[in-house]
Amino acid sequence: MRHTTLVYSMVLFAADVAVAGSASAGVIDAFTVGGNKPGLPFNWRETLYEDGSPSDSEAAAIVNTANNTMLMTRTAAGLGAFLVQWTNRNLEPTLDWTGLQSISFTISSTTSGSLNIMVASMVENNTSNRALNWSNVSIGTGSTTVTLNVGSAYGAGTYTAGPSFNAGAVNMFSLRVNGTGAFDGTISNLQYNLIPAPGALALLGASGLVGTRRRRA
Repeated sequence: MRHTTLVYSMVLFAADVAVAGSASAGVIDAFTVGGNKPGLPFNWRETLYEDGSPSDSEAAAIVNTANNTMLMTRTAAGLGAFLVQWTNRNLEPTLDWTGLQSISFTISSTTSGSLNIMVASMVENNTSNRALNWSNVSIGTGSTTVTLNVGSAYGAGTYTAGPSFNAGAVNMFSLRVNGTGAFDGTISNLQYNLIPAPGALALLGASGLVGTRRRRA
């Protein structure tokens, strides 16, 4: 009886740890508040411009809290690429995204275009060496769910990983609209996904082994 109780306890313990380390998805931005976003992974959202200084009428990223989306637009007169950047101000606290598997979002667009997406750590130093980059993510018209898997390019685009990227100290995520032509789209369901910790999976396997031995006995 004591042996049976011990085996049962070991199985429950292993299962509990495995569940604690199981895949977890989280929201990067629920698009319910303005730039300051307490309580979400990144505490600040801002719009930045590259290659010139477009006016707000030429390029903009505006949050629609009524339907939890972000509207990204650029007129044909836009002077250059623009991006939306999520950061933790003052670089702290950083996010522990060890086991990051993917980033996903839904984009509904009336114009075609391409995006560059970056996840970076310690951005005060050499961002290219401290980032994961998905470049030239092709966006067509209509509604598309984009899933960016770590280690893989999206479509005909490219993927690079800086040698100094630290998944345990992430402090920036950015989504850049490339080019200078007209663009009109909305972003929603912006999420991240972490894979289970190897230790939890090993314990889950051990629990199955213990259960098998008990049944054979």
